[in-house]
Formats: sequence, C-alpha cells, structure tokens
Amino acid sequence: MRISVTDRCSLRCIYCMPDGIRRKVSHTDILRSEEIEAVACAASRLGIRHLKVTGGEPLVRKGCAELVGELKKIPGISTVTLTTNGLLLEENLEALKKCGCDGINISLDTTDPDKFRRITGISEMGREGRKAGRMPSAETVVRAIRLSAESGIRTKVNVVTMPDTDPEEMIRLAEELPVDVRFIEMMPIGYGKLFPDSDNRAILGKLLESHPDMKPESPEAEALLYNEDPGNPEGRSRQKADRKDTEGGESRFSFSGRDSSENITHGPGPAVYFRIPGFSGSIGFISAIHGKFCASCNRVRLTSAGFLKTCLSYGDGVDLREILRDQGLDMSGREAALTAAMRAAILGKPRAHCFETPEKITEGHEMSQIGG
Repeated sequence: MRISVTDRCSLRCIYCMPDGIRRKVSHTDILRSEEIEAVACAASRLGIRHLKVTGGEPLVRKGCAELVGELKKIPGISTVTLTTNGLLLEENLEALKKCGCDGINISLDTTDPDKFRRITGISEMGREGRKAGRMPSAETVVRAIRLSAESGIRTKVNVVTMPDTDPEEMIRLAEELPVDVRFIEMMPIGYGKLFPDSDNRAILGKLLESHPDMKPESPEAEALLYNEDPGNPEGRSRQKADRKDTEGGESRFSFSGRDSSENITHGPGPAVYFRIPGFSGSIGFISAIHGKFCASCNRVRLTSAGFLKTCLSYGDGVDLREILRDQGLDMSGREAALTAAMRAAILGKPRAHCFETPEKITEGHEMSQIGG
C-alpha cells in the first residue's frame, strides 16, 4: 500500500504540477499520523505486508521519519520504504536509518543542471521549496543518492520516461553505485497526458544497442525484451534473431541472479530488471502502458486525505477518513469498519487499467493528489 502523507512538494515538475497545487488539501483534512497508523493496522489485518510512504514530497511533512518508524512497529508489516525527490534526504537520512526504513526511492529525471531546472520548474517553486534553505539542484539529489547507497539502505532511482530522456546519462549511477535505476512510463493522468510518447521500449532498445551484453534477470524482464517496438526495425529484427536461440519454448537466459550463489532481491513492486556486466546496480523498467502488468498488480493507494484507491485510471475507492473520524464509533468499531471497507474496496479492484482508451479514464485528480 502506497501511503501519501502530504500533497505538498518542493518542486514543480512539468509532468506533475507545473502550476503548483491547484486544489490544496487543507491541513485539517490531511490524515493525522495516528490515523495513518490505524489504516496501516487494518491493512496488516488484511494481509498487506509492504508499505511505501510517498507525497507530494513526504519529507516536507514534519515527523515523517518518526511516522516511518511507527509503521515499522505494526505487527505483520514486513517493509516500509520511502519515495522522495531527494532534496531534504541528507538531513533526514540518519533518522530514517535509525527508524529502520527498508528502502529509499529517489526521483531524478536527469543529472544535467540546466535540464534539471527545466524539468523541475524550480524557478516557480513555492514556499515548500524555499523551506529547503538552498536552491534545489541535480547535484543535491545525486549527493543524496550516493549517501543513501553508502548508508546501507536499499536505494533506487526513479526516472520518468520522456521523449528526451537520456538513458546512458542515468544508468551511470547504477554503474558506479549499488542502486537500481528504473525507467517509469508516464501515467496519462493530469499533466502526464501531455507526454503521450513515454515508451520504455524505446529506452530499452537504445540500451540494447549500446550494451548488447545486457541480460534480463527474470522471465518477466525477458518478456519485455521481446516486446517489439514498431519504431525500431533493427532492434526488432535483432530480438527476433536472438529469440531463435531459444528451443522448445525454454528461455536461453539464466535467472539465478548475479551468480549461482546469489539471488537479487529488488522488492515486491512491478519493475522488471536487467543486469549489465560490471555494473554495481541493476536497470529496471516499470511499463504500465507498453508492458501492462495489471494481471499481477498488487498495490493500492491511500491519498493524504484518506481516500483508498485501487487503480490509477479510475476514480473509484472508499473514503476512510470518514470512518476514522466517525464519532459514533468506539475503537473496536472503527477497526472493524476500516477493515470491512478496505476489504470490500480491494475485492472490487478493477481487472485492468484503461489507459489505452483515455475516454474511459474516470480519475480527475493530479498525481500529486493521488500519491506519486
């Protein structure tokens, strides 16, 4: 379960909220820490084992690291991870490590200073950005990535795929550091609709050309490898030729990890991973559009206002804040009501998203409001 703890953010990324937050959630409507913990307890009772704290930018919320620590204490919860833009990570890293944070995902779309300023819209950043006490920069985020990796916390870098994404620029981080660099296709929600050319097949094709020894780590990654890209005839031909090496429907790749004695664990998310020999980290792809994984989707989202969503493309879900603040319920009644409402919502989770047919999308909120 992804838990958004705030809709505020210190950046104004062009695909998220370039004009700022158009419909800010009032402070009184955002879930309190104890309310988030109550929802997490109900989630645990239902068998949910992994929590990810997100925003907006979660570290602009006071006490975020302490909240991660409290979530870690809930019986049945196996991992609690955090997704951040990295600008406030350095000063919060020790607290996150002390509280037992299991992993940190850091969003960074480019290491180029000028491109970073353009994508993040830092010239337009608001009060939340100025609280950082420094001008946001790609250098700050890269330093945070390095420190996070050196701390021993499992670290991943999230790169949103755009037409001018330079994969070679970004995978250098995985070459030098033990971090997973993952390319994420743009969700056609809110401002994301302005970027219809987000296609991980193009990124994968470029990397295969420059790194022909790149190998998939799993059958799911191999499936993406052979997902033909109509815009890359040479890559398509090469993939077909490669596939002839497979006999009897069996994979020609070994999926035992870096070697026979070590398995690679990346967590329970939908990313598929590849290895490049000599790299310290792996290269991942989250391809909701061109590598649709709805059949194995295992996640739900809690917005900062307490709305539980089961699919990004639909506005359906259940208002848990209403239950949490129902004065007619005692503690046991509230626990029972939360669990029942969440169970019903999850059992009604749609079979698949409808991003291929935009006219069927019913979600009207921005990603920052949903929990990016």
